[in-house]
Amino acid sequence: MTISVADIRTVRYFPEILPATEIRDISPSSEASPIPLDLRRFGKDRLLQLRDLYLDRDSDIRYTVTGDDFSLERRAGAVDNETMDFSISATDNLTYRLYNTATGTTKADFRTYFSVLVDKLTVADKLKYGINLSSEEERINEELEIRDRLEMGNIPLPYDYKFEREYSIIDSYTVSSRISSVPTTGNGAVFEDITVRSNEALILTSVGATPFTIADNFRIIIDRDDDNGYITLLPSVINDLNKEIKMWIPATRELRLRAIANNSLSNADIRVNLLRIRLNDILKVRWNLVDRSEFSQEFVNQVLGGVF
Repeated sequence: MTISVADIRTVRYFPEILPATEIRDISPSSEASPIPLDLRRFGKDRLLQLRDLYLDRDSDIRYTVTGDDFSLERRAGAVDNETMDFSISATDNLTYRLYNTATGTTKADFRTYFSVLVDKLTVADKLKYGINLSSEEERINEELEIRDRLEMGNIPLPYDYKFEREYSIIDSYTVSSRISSVPTTGNGAVFEDITVRSNEALILTSVGATPFTIADNFRIIIDRDDDNGYITLLPSVINDLNKEIKMWIPATRELRLRAIANNSLSNADIRVNLLRIRLNDILKVRWNLVDRSEFSQEFVNQVLGGVF
């Protein structure tokens, strides 16, 4: 289940990390079609990063990741069975391709998983990536001396540090569920349905599940707030209950997870990791949850400038 430009445009709680799980048949001497990730012209105010990357080990497969003018091409013969840490950024185009170099062998059911971080560009981000500022952004830049702070290396913050610094975590916990009988029709079996408390948010950070077989097409569907079917996962891509598909998906009202399959399945075990956070003023402004006139213009400019 890949990520499209339309998916990028539905992101609302910046930054989010969207996971994608893909199973492909790749013909001999051919590129996987359509390519697993093809994001172009996704918006002038968006910053994307390809982050986690997993693929089957196969020396006949060549993978290529391109972010704007940077491209990385490697063989998949030396990848391990763990997710590789990537951080390849793009403000214009981000692609991930697979090519089967074998001349007489189709690669059937080739598995890959990756995630894409989606953020809204701040003034600091635009200066870092050489993007022209609007007159309003230039004013914020001058008032907050953002360019000087960028040159000193103080901003923008690395995302892992930003998550720790800007999110007021109340609780971190794991929820385990078992679905005795997975439905094959309808909307699937709801195994988690959580109402988010007032002035809080819930963040889904990873999911692990019984993989079953590829033919079973066991799927986990994530709904959040008004976004039904926001993300669909194929646990058979990871193929190990001990491993997890990483993500960062906030919800401010409701988080619901459900499961469905093509074949009748029994005893599906699913593990979900969650963060419960307090909605601080930074997030309220960044996520447009309040009227910005409630805050000082200096504070709003700091959020838009990316200088916290």
